[in-house]
Parts: sequence; C-alpha cells; structure tokens
Amino acid sequence: MRGRPGESRYRSRRQTIIQFDEFIELVESIETDNVLLRSLVVILYYLGIRIAEICGDGKRRWKKLTAYGKSLSRDEILPKNWRNTEEEDDLWYWKERGPLPGILKEDLSLEGNILRIYSKPLKHGKREGEGQLELDLRYPYVNLLVQQGKSVEPGEKVWDIPTWNAWKLISDLSEGRIYPHAFRLSRATVMARNPDMSIADLKQWFGWARGETADKYIIPIRSVAKARRALADEIPPELIKEIE
Repeated sequence: MRGRPGESRYRSRRQTIIQFDEFIELVESIETDNVLLRSLVVILYYLGIRIAEICGDGKRRWKKLTAYGKSLSRDEILPKNWRNTEEEDDLWYWKERGPLPGILKEDLSLEGNILRIYSKPLKHGKREGEGQLELDLRYPYVNLLVQQGKSVEPGEKVWDIPTWNAWKLISDLSEGRIYPHAFRLSRATVMARNPDMSIADLKQWFGWARGETADKYIIPIRSVAKARRALADEIPPELIKEIE
C-alpha cells in the first residue's frame, strides 16, 4: 500500500503502537509447545528489528529511484507506475544484495540477567562497537528467546522460517491486525517519545544509517493535539477557567 511520495509504505498500514497488553495476548494465544512462533513474536516486540534480520533471506534485487526520480517524488509528480516504466537510466535502476544469514545460535549470549543479541542491520545501517542489542531476562517471555536458541545447533538459524511465511504467520495470528514491520514502527515510536532517548540512541538500536530515517518510522501523534498541550504548558494554571 503506497502513501504519499517519499512516505514509508508501512506507516500508512497501522497508525497506533502495539500495546504491551496486545503483545501479551498475542503470545498467550500461541500453543505453549510452539516455542519458535512464540519467541518470534517476543523478539519482534522487544527489539523491533526487521524480520529479514531475524530470519534471514535469499538474494534480493529491487528497483531504486535515481536522483532525478527522487526529485520527482519530492515534488509529488512521480508516476504511480514508475516501476513499470522503461526509463531505467533516467528514473530508476536495479539494486542488489546477497543473502542474509539471520540470527544464528552464536549470535545469542548470556551474561547474568542480560541476553545479548547480535543482528546485522540492513540498508547500509550499522551499530557501533560490537553491535549487540540487550534484553533483561526478567522481562516477560524473554526466556523463550534463550529456549529457542538452545534448540538449534551451532551455525544454524535460531528462527529458520522463510520471511514470507513469518509475515503470514504473524498476520494470521493477529487476524490481520499486525504484520512484522508494525513491531518496528511501534518500538521506534515508543523509544522516540522517551525524553532520555536521542537520535543517536535510535540510530544505534535500529541500525539506521541516517537520523532522518526516524521520520519514516515514527507514528505521528495528531499535530493539533500536541499544539493544544503546548499551549496549555504556556498558560499559568490559575488563569485556565473551569467550564461549568
């Protein structure tokens, strides 16, 4: 589903964050012996990383806009069917990448109550240092990630599911309300609203190459509501009248 030119195609599909209660309900709706699917929901919810970064996938080839094409997109005159045009040298070009390994058994490590997870970010993104993400084992259902990791052999994928199948499983499980990338939108939005999180922190967690990427992921609160609250902060409380 396409939104306005230059807007994330995902943001137009869900405009609310995935609440914690919704996450718990989703996990508890899965049979307890299906650790693979339960743990997949858990890592998607807590980390908000891409499904391809978790499960891996094969080689990919896709069309990208040239600088000229991007200028048309900014001016909102990009043809809707630009991918079907023949102007390859002008409007778009092919982009390719090799297969992704996904998260392997050795990408999970424990240190006390902390579970460290290494996941290689996509789209030229990077994480400084060792690039690991961390979760506290005391959080609900994080132990499922450890359990799933122990079920595979060294060198094997922890979540060996084709990406298309993972999308279908999550969609079917939530009756179409949630798709894997919605977890990423949700996690980015919640973190961005936390005053302790900076753009640099978000780039490190999500593996974004540019800070501007956040604008494509964060679900906006209604601007008028934010402006109303900003006005309320300016006016002394004693001057705000009660409505009878």
